[in-house]
Amino acid sequence: MKITADTNILISAIFWLGKSLEGMLSVEKIISISTIVEPLAKIEIIKEDIEDNIILECAKEGNADYIISQDKHLLKLRQFENIKIITPEEFLRLI
Repeated sequence: MKITADTNILISAIFWLGKSLEGMLSVEKIISISTIVEPLAKIEIIKEDIEDNIILECAKEGNADYIISQDKHLLKLRQFENIKIITPEEFLRLI
């Protein structure tokens, strides 16, 4: 299973041990299981906050199965191509 985690999810998981992945991740763990991608194609689907499109670009480039986010613009899409967009709570129920 490949995921793209929105930046706010990673920060929350690392520093605040909140609902975002329930503190399961440490910085070292994130680095060890991550693949850094540099999106080649620009995506302009989210108009309300164009910065959110980078998450879609990274997920597509990385061939992700899921985008995990709490961002309302991303969650509103529910799915991008064949990539499901879900909350951290929904992801935790999957695993």
